[in-house]
Amino acid sequence: KVDYISLDVADLAKDINVSDEDVAKYYQENSTSFTEAAQRRISHILIEFNDGNADDEAAKIQAQTVLTRLEQGEDFAVLAKEVSNDTFSGENGGDLDFLEVGVMESSFDEAAFALKNVGDTTELVKTSFGYHLIKLTELKAEVIQSLAEVQDELRVTVSNNKAQEAFYEQSQKLAQVSFEYPDSLEDAANEVDAKIETSAWLSREGNPVPFDNAKIVDAAFSELVLQESLNSDLIEVNDEVALVLRLDTYQEANVKPIAEVEAQ
Repeated sequence: KVDYISLDVADLAKDINVSDEDVAKYYQENSTSFTEAAQRRISHILIEFNDGNADDEAAKIQAQTVLTRLEQGEDFAVLAKEVSNDTFSGENGGDLDFLEVGVMESSFDEAAFALKNVGDTTELVKTSFGYHLIKLTELKAEVIQSLAEVQDELRVTVSNNKAQEAFYEQSQKLAQVSFEYPDSLEDAANEVDAKIETSAWLSREGNPVPFDNAKIVDAAFSELVLQESLNSDLIEVNDEVALVLRLDTYQEANVKPIAEVEAQ
């Protein structure tokens, strides 16, 4: 059997108070998490070129001709299907769906995200693929969740964060004091305001939670605990539970008397 002090995030969370100011501060510091950026649906017409100045110039002239046709009122989607070398998008009127910054080359992004109104079209835009004409076909405005919408969720998050911080601080204190005063758990228990508990009989396997954990079993049967009768090091069971233990009672392995097992 071992005496032990256990720290558990869930227990610490019960004593955590979260104010409205705490929630508002977290909201302000993490505002980007509650913001859905504006989305732009883009179509394009691509006139490709190969390496070489002559081909580049020919592609530019062809692209300029397409731009002129657009300026004269021809339909962008129809032209995309007719002339775009990006045949996959061309079959869909040049549609590239909603784009995020970084998907295309920087020159394409700069031109596409400079378009302000649905229906606006760029001048010629050059990339490594060729010359593009780019059209904004749909615009979804930026959406920001208000504090009121997320405050209940944030209260839980802030509470958990505070509990995790308290758990870390208490764990450090428990580790330090149980090491500095290794002959008893009393000082460590007082330092972290915890009670000393005693386990049931433990063996190398088949123990109840949390003593089914290999790190705890190894510590309980270690030379430090069994032979030297000192406090164990801090045992981090997982991210939310930690404990320190020391020997309470030890019983050597033995053969049970026949009277205990006769009926069985």
